Amino acid sequence: MILGDLKHWEAEKSYFSPDICKAVDFLKSTDFSKLENGKHEIDGERMFVMINEGATKPKEDLKAESHKSYMDVQYVISGEEKIGLARLTDEQIITDDLMESSDAYLYGHLQDEMELILKAGTFVVFFPADLHRPSCTLEQSTVVRKAVVKILI
Repeated sequence: MILGDLKHWEAEKSYFSPDICKAVDFLKSTDFSKLENGKHEIDGERMFVMINEGATKPKEDLKAESHKSYMDVQYVISGEEKIGLARLTDEQIITDDLMESSDAYLYGHLQDEMELILKAGTFVVFFPADLHRPSCTLEQSTVVRKAVVKILI
């Protein structure tokens, strides 16, 4: 997992892989007010972005997820959210296998789950061993608009 902020991107981008640089450069250069919710290609199925907007929910109402074929670069366009985070271990139990339909395993309770807060302008990179529970409420439910860049591994 990598946590970043677009304010510091130019100073830090030399530390990242070319694919992550391409994804974050896309986030930095895109006017999201002109981009509708849904899927938009960046580089075909190799890299694309999903734009979505929705209300945060209590953590206990959401399942965590992990991906096998894609890594996520999740960017908060507006609003704020809490994300649960844990590493993949033998103790983590898959509750739903959605790998064929949407490249996702879902999990209920996570062992050693930590919490991360994302605000507008911040992004996080999740690798396949990073189990993550996005869209959790901080104090009260708020609307969050996000861009999730999917990068084929």
